[in-house]
Amino acid sequence: MARDLAADLTEISYHARQLEKYGVIELVEKKPTRRGSPEHIYRPMARVIMSDEEVEALSVGDRQVFAAQIVQNMMADLRKGFQVGAFGKRSDWGLLHHALTLDEAGYEQVRKLCRRVEDELFQIQAESDERRSDTQDAPLRVSASMSNFVMNL
Repeated sequence: MARDLAADLTEISYHARQLEKYGVIELVEKKPTRRGSPEHIYRPMARVIMSDEEVEALSVGDRQVFAAQIVQNMMADLRKGFQVGAFGKRSDWGLLHHALTLDEAGYEQVRKLCRRVEDELFQIQAESDERRSDTQDAPLRVSASMSNFVMNL
């Protein structure tokens, strides 16, 4: 960021820590440098929400690229969870995967369920942000993933 913005590294470091604290960016890598202190690599935590109409307007190729980016983020979160021992440290984690055989009405119900889950996750995030604003408790970084797609054509 300091290079891209042509700004003082000390100032950028402070702002990066603040952005990370508020969940706007996350640290993904520390690269060694010649001068000793590691270079911190961050990625944005922006939420991209597309309406059904916006998705429909995309080409099949663009939909696949968009989906691949989301899946890469999901896999990065899973990898990090295993690397830091999160799946063994706490017993209250969960994974969801079920291959279902549905009719069109059933698929539509699953699709709508995923939308409701997404809406509820954002509500939970907002409520948590409100509670955390009153405390000094360290935030828990939580990955929540769910997908729905037809596996056959």
